[in-house]
Amino acid sequence: RGAVRRLRVIGVPPKVQPHMNQPMLGVSREDPGKYILGTVPVEDDGAAYFRVPSGVPVFFQALDEDGLALQTMRSLTYVQPGQTLACIGCHESRDAAPPPGGFQLATRRPPSKLKPGPSGTWPLRFDALVQPVLDQRCVSCHQSTSRVPEATAFDLTPPHAYDSLMNYADDDLRKLVFERDKSVVGDCPARKSKLLELLSHDDGHHDVHLEADDLARLVAWMDTYAQRLGSYSERQEEQLRSLRRDLNALLEEADKGAMNE
Repeated sequence: RGAVRRLRVIGVPPKVQPHMNQPMLGVSREDPGKYILGTVPVEDDGAAYFRVPSGVPVFFQALDEDGLALQTMRSLTYVQPGQTLACIGCHESRDAAPPPGGFQLATRRPPSKLKPGPSGTWPLRFDALVQPVLDQRCVSCHQSTSRVPEATAFDLTPPHAYDSLMNYADDDLRKLVFERDKSVVGDCPARKSKLLELLSHDDGHHDVHLEADDLARLVAWMDTYAQRLGSYSERQEEQLRSLRRDLNALLEEADKGAMNE
């Protein structure tokens, strides 16, 4: 109780190819595409109040104060134009109403705007979200021409970075992001990742310390199941960029680089 500080709103684009399980966007052939619309605050009483685009399938992740997912909703929500939906919590009976107790804090103010994630989250792309962090912080050592043998074996240059990260520590991350039968509180990829534990340690990794934005990028990628891509085609990717421009009124003002990606 009290650990959830924000909700992440994640959109799911429709599959546009007729072939089952193709293309393969991530670790699991059945994993659908995704893109992060943004996050919204959760008040001290546990309530959130926000707007989402109509006609767009979304699901939610409960985040802690560090932005790590605590639990992921496993079903999609849709709203129609002008529709208002309410929910009393993932662990409450759908046949019960919340006890009377006055208005929730979130409903005493205008609805929150979505705070967009880092560039590379809408549309979701590993090469735009994670690779810039690797290029800036890691590739100087982790490449085939490195003078350090153990660094050479863990190549983080663009052609090899994705597979190297997924294979780290006996496929630790690959196992964490593979499809699950249920969502268990705290059992989320970034929170349990040995890779993130290594990179976020106070002492750093060989004197390399990641900035807050670097860690936010890695966490967002891991907790949305570490996919290479979040859309099914180049055309759909452009449609997602267009959707973002159309929904600008629902978003907090973002940096120009993120909005113009």
